[in-house]
Amino acid sequence: MHIDLRGKRVIITGASRGIGKAIAQAFANEGAKVAICARTLEAVTTAGQELESTAQAVIARAVDVTNTTGVKAFVTEVAETWGGVDVLVNNAGQGKGGNLDTLTPEAILEHANILQLGHYRFVQAVVPYMRAQRWGRIIEINALAGACPPRTASPR
Repeated sequence: MHIDLRGKRVIITGASRGIGKAIAQAFANEGAKVAICARTLEAVTTAGQELESTAQAVIARAVDVTNTTGVKAFVTEVAETWGGVDVLVNNAGQGKGGNLDTLTPEAILEHANILQLGHYRFVQAVVPYMRAQRWGRIIEINALAGACPPRTASPR
């Protein structure tokens, strides 16, 4: 598929493996500038190196989505380097499987801090740039089990 995203400035979170890495590669294949982040420096650096042959430009950084200062610094670096941000793909997250009997309130809060608040931090950081250029797109990916519910799920 050819969408022609040449020159679009795209941030993808959780992009060192899996869906995030595949999304980053798809944007790179369409000619976008791709900024990726993930928790592990070695993994995100390797993913960034793999994108360099197809993306117009690549920025790859280790970012903890629970750290507001780190998120803002990453977004600022991308926006200042490339003159703005066109697309944010909020993909970072982790699953916390369980049920009322097995999940603790602390586990739920940790999950929310990574998934919901992590996504919020990125949206809050990119929106000023998108407003300034009067254009932008934000894609949210937020699913624990997707189409394959875990075995512990109860039938309805």
